[in-house]
Amino acid sequence: LTERNDGLINSFNPVQLSAWRANVDMQYCVSRRKVVEYVAKYATKCEPRSQTMKQVFATIAKSLSDDSTSLKAVQKLLINSVGERDYSAQETCHLLLQLPMFKASRDFIVLSLDGSRAVEERLDEDQPATAPAALDHYAARPDTQHFNEMTLLSFVQQHSMPKELGSEPNRRRKNIVVIVRPYCSPDPSGPKYEQYCQQKLMLHVP
Repeated sequence: LTERNDGLINSFNPVQLSAWRANVDMQYCVSRRKVVEYVAKYATKCEPRSQTMKQVFATIAKSLSDDSTSLKAVQKLLINSVGERDYSAQETCHLLLQLPMFKASRDFIVLSLDGSRAVEERLDEDQPATAPAALDHYAARPDTQHFNEMTLLSFVQQHSMPKELGSEPNRRRKNIVVIVRPYCSPDPSGPKYEQYCQQKLMLHVP
């Protein structure tokens, strides 16, 4: 045990305590078996089950004052209901074993048509902060008859995006499913019908 001047104080390490700046309980693992038991204990520790909607609402109702509005109660109910969720045993096992959560026979890609771009995680000097989007690669595609007659949708479905703008993209082994964002309703009376028509022109007219 580490040295301490009070019989009731937790064991601690001065360096670790000064860095953590909060309550600690320093215990040393002196064997491989103890390390395995310690790690397994926390890796398999069950989280408390979430309350039912009825229980959550009852708890919120007790905490409200007499002059609180019903809107405040509903707001608290929504915040508590979406703030956390339970993990099933199957999902927990998949996460611990680093297994994929789903399998699909096709690959998917999100095609943004509103000009948004992904932010680069690692930046070199004089490098733009955002990565080129599929629209940028399509606009800078090679000036050949094959690519000039290709629509944006076919370009994204059939080719992976190159690292450099203007480079010839590699053809995919199989076509992928393109998910267009933002979604616009095809309803002629809808507020985004004009944007829907614009998207169709961008996708299907070279």
